[in-house]
Amino acid sequence: MFTTGQPFGRDDAEAWWLACDTLNAVDRELRDVELLLQGRGRQVLRAKRVKGAGSPEMLARTIQTRGWRPVDARLQVSDVPRIVENLGGSKLYGHDVTVPLRELIQNAADAVQARRKFQNRPSDWGLISVGLVSEADRVWLIVEDNEIGMSEQVLTGPLLDFGTTFWRSLSPGRSFQD
Repeated sequence: MFTTGQPFGRDDAEAWWLACDTLNAVDRELRDVELLLQGRGRQVLRAKRVKGAGSPEMLARTIQTRGWRPVDARLQVSDVPRIVENLGGSKLYGHDVTVPLRELIQNAADAVQARRKFQNRPSDWGLISVGLVSEADRVWLIVEDNEIGMSEQVLTGPLLDFGTTFWRSLSPGRSFQD
């Protein structure tokens, strides 16, 4: 449990939200470590969660505020297929079939650039290939690169979570593959 010596006033609201975000990250890390230790048959930590994490209203009971009240105003999506239908495909890219290809190539270029920076490689390092592959009665468009790669944690977390970004996480370098 975390507490403060005095409540956060209105002028300190930004600091309170930073503390909230940090404690939420600590809480996620504790849960991830517990799963990892359990999966390896190791003794788990005594600390399991951060009291109040995940709910600004609950956290405000121990990290108190004065003159204002934190409210969880995060966007929630309960009909994911409908969101994908309304925001994806032609609604996202229009009817120009080259736009998704351009997006794939741009994503590959961004990832190659990330690997260059992360591994201190020269500015001309990296490879992106675009090609067509025939397979039975289908033709596949393939965009490949030798970029930074994504860990299982990224593939099952930020990649699938609308509204989050891997690049703004606390330590994206931990998830890079060699």
